[in-house]
Amino acid sequence: SGEPRTDSCGNALYDCSRGSNHPEAHHKGLVTTFGTWNVGVWMASALLKWHRQCYNQRVSERLRPGFPVLGMCDKWLIDLLQVLVSLNWSFLLFPEWSNTSDYAPTDETFDTVPLHSTEL
Repeated sequence: SGEPRTDSCGNALYDCSRGSNHPEAHHKGLVTTFGTWNVGVWMASALLKWHRQCYNQRVSERLRPGFPVLGMCDKWLIDLLQVLVSLNWSFLLFPEWSNTSDYAPTDETFDTVPLHSTEL
């Protein structure tokens, strides 16, 4: 609640965490959540992608000024809702939201990379 803190020039201040507590806590959460699941590689990759999307969105809701608090993590439904409201009522429901479909496709990918020994 309230306005974000700013510096003397009026720029919004962001959290800078130089320690390892945040990543270690996040990794512990991953191990606790997914460590005992017996799933294949494709399902594990899909679960980690979903978890990454939800985690990044929650961090953005907490730390980025103006980022909408949406209450769900399904970016495709949010994109669709944004487009439908814009087409029907000519305004953006979430002005600070960047629709994934607004970006041009590229060859760049992000994914889980398997590590294995040369014997495999």
